[in-house]
Amino acid sequence: MQTGSAALTYIEQQPIDVVIIDLKLGDMSGLDVLRGIKAYSPESECIMLTGNATQASAIESIQMGAFGYFQKPFDIDQVVLSIQRAVDKYQSTLALRASEEKYRMVADFTYDWEGWRAPDGTYVYVSPSCERITGHTADEFLSDPGLFLAITHPDDRAIVVEHHDLVAGIPQEQDLQISFRMITASGETRWIEHSCTSVYGYGGQWLGRRESNRDVTTRRLAEDTLKESEERFRLAFENTHIGMCLMDLKGRFLKVNPQLCEMFGYSREELEGKFVDEITHTDHQEVNPSFLQQVISGDMDHSEFETLYIHRNGDLVWGQVSSSLVQDAAGAPLYFINHIQDITARKQAERELLATKESLEIANRELHTALAREQKLSHTDSLTGINNRRYLFELAENKIAIASRYQQPLAVMMFDIDHFKSVNDNFGHDVGDQVLRQVAQIANAELRSADVIGRYGGEEFVVLMPMTGAQQACLLAERIRAGVAALRVLSEKGETSSTLSIGIVEISHASRAHPESVESVFRRADQAMYNAKQAGRNRVVAFTSE
Repeated sequence: MQTGSAALTYIEQQPIDVVIIDLKLGDMSGLDVLRGIKAYSPESECIMLTGNATQASAIESIQMGAFGYFQKPFDIDQVVLSIQRAVDKYQSTLALRASEEKYRMVADFTYDWEGWRAPDGTYVYVSPSCERITGHTADEFLSDPGLFLAITHPDDRAIVVEHHDLVAGIPQEQDLQISFRMITASGETRWIEHSCTSVYGYGGQWLGRRESNRDVTTRRLAEDTLKESEERFRLAFENTHIGMCLMDLKGRFLKVNPQLCEMFGYSREELEGKFVDEITHTDHQEVNPSFLQQVISGDMDHSEFETLYIHRNGDLVWGQVSSSLVQDAAGAPLYFINHIQDITARKQAERELLATKESLEIANRELHTALAREQKLSHTDSLTGINNRRYLFELAENKIAIASRYQQPLAVMMFDIDHFKSVNDNFGHDVGDQVLRQVAQIANAELRSADVIGRYGGEEFVVLMPMTGAQQACLLAERIRAGVAALRVLSEKGETSSTLSIGIVEISHASRAHPESVESVFRRADQAMYNAKQAGRNRVVAFTSE
């Protein structure tokens, strides 16, 4: 084109990569054309040519954005090389602008705080998310490159300075990452995960660094909490006074604490990796899998059971096991946490206590037997085996009191062996004792379970018959009399026999306020027996008041 105005008109309609401008044109100065081109198309590269120029005009053209400046006569190869370089720069500039636009479009809407630093360390771009994370606007970062370091936590500034010194002014071949704390405009401390990478232009030109800053405060706090929790668990695991272990789902020790090693006599290296059944007594090897399987299947939240282990030296060790299942976030079982308390001493004490208890129970039974025997002996006549006189009176008081309270009939029988003294005199006391025993047996055989018989005196006996009147008692007395009359006792001196004189009396209910006493009843029964003797013996006589 021959004129500057024609060139400017063309540039307004069609962008051009590279423009060669003569400093002297017919209608205007080449510098004016350069100025116009840069106004319409700043990316276009311009090369100035002149045959008559001053140093001032060359400097001015460069300051206005000219890519190159050649004075006539010039080397055509140098001009061609300059044009090629100008084209490369133009394309790189367009690529950079496109990249910046794409980056800006993505970064403006990303949740993280994105930034682009020029090679000199100033910000070219800062995404809006910086304000959400730091409380400072993008304009504040663009206008103050030192703001990033200024809001860094004082304890972490050395980390950030070291990082900036490492990447300042030179490209990096790999991504660099650091984590540090920032203090927001409101004074809140936030954890930032920072990464940056070098950015290159179309022709390989280093254009600076692209940064990404992510707020990881929540994650770091969770990690710190988890670390604290893990440390607390580690301290508890290592220092608790009872055995603890982590066990896989197959019953293999994953991790054990010192107390468990001491309990079983193995080192940590020997126990970890060993199956629990390897140190469990054969009688209890089904206990662990049974309870643990119930936990895995969800039948129970945790299991508690006692099992018997074998110490390394062969001793038996009783363990109280409390096992809980650890699951992942989806609920799948991972492993067990087991607490195992040594209860060997308690088991030994229980066995000793049980043995003592059994011994005491045996002694108690023997004592009860002895007491019952003594009570029976104290109540029993040693010769005949029936109630003695003292106990007879106790029973009589009870029976008569009941009969009087409820106005029930009660008959009393008193009998005596006739001429018993002659039996002792003629046949001896051994035969007499035999006669007494036989008479007691005959009488006792005729009685009901509710009736009471006792030895009243030497050869005198008393029978108490509840719910029985005098007439019924006489029938019973006749059977006893007949049974004794038929009795024959053999001895070295011959055969002897005996008869009975029997008196019957029925208690009186004449006065509820003053029931008849035992003595009164026995006295009347004795009178009836005396009447039987007076009437000729070997007979039954009921008491009459006449």
